[in-house]
Amino acid sequence: MLSPAYFAESVTSEVGFWGVACPGYFQHVLGWCPDALTTLHQRVQMGEPCKPETFGVFFVETNDHPPFAKG
Repeated sequence: MLSPAYFAESVTSEVGFWGVACPGYFQHVLGWCPDALTTLHQRVQMGEPCKPETFGVFFVETNDHPPFAKG
């Protein structure tokens, strides 16, 4: 389980973990959700800097090894 490592890195990361909203995993797998690279205005920063009013389902792409944040 890598979520503690992701969160710890989010505190000090200069590039950050950015998520893209999507209704659910099924839609994500089928490619029905926005692409993270083409929807920069729709991305939300995840982890420690995430705003408290943020809610929903977000998908965050990470690297396979540290540093995990892709920016």
